[in-house]
Amino acid sequence: TDPMISTSDYEFPANPWKLFNPTGGAVEEDADLNFIGRGGAVYLFTGGQFIWPGVRIGHVTKVPIPVGGDDGKHKIVEMKTVSLRPLVFVLSEFLSDEECEYIKRYGASRMQPSRLATMDSTATEEGVRTSTQTFMTRGGSAEIRALEERAHN
Repeated sequence: TDPMISTSDYEFPANPWKLFNPTGGAVEEDADLNFIGRGGAVYLFTGGQFIWPGVRIGHVTKVPIPVGGDDGKHKIVEMKTVSLRPLVFVLSEFLSDEECEYIKRYGASRMQPSRLATMDSTATEEGVRTSTQTFMTRGGSAEIRALEERAHN
């Protein structure tokens, strides 16, 4: 190690790296590269964790998302880059109409008046805020767990 470049007293392991195919699957063996085909794109990420590349604002790519259980079924949705910093995507039709209705019903039964952080704990919040809010409990129902699993994957 060149002492003019590295002045740390600690040894840090190098970040691991990994190759991924255009749908986020790991490229781990020759068969994965053969499946991608000649001229196909692969992404190299240090840290070994896949992160969808933003490419540019307005870029649209089709991505598979899991639906159902562990049976491997998926649907293809469009993912559009709307911001690069922070990296923000919009996924069209990520939720079905039925899932949206379920979330609204689930949340509606748990709504509470929004709280206000006051500088003086003796101050009253009455009449200051008129909004309501809720927080969805992680794993709060089978339907919520399925949505969390889809969002995670």
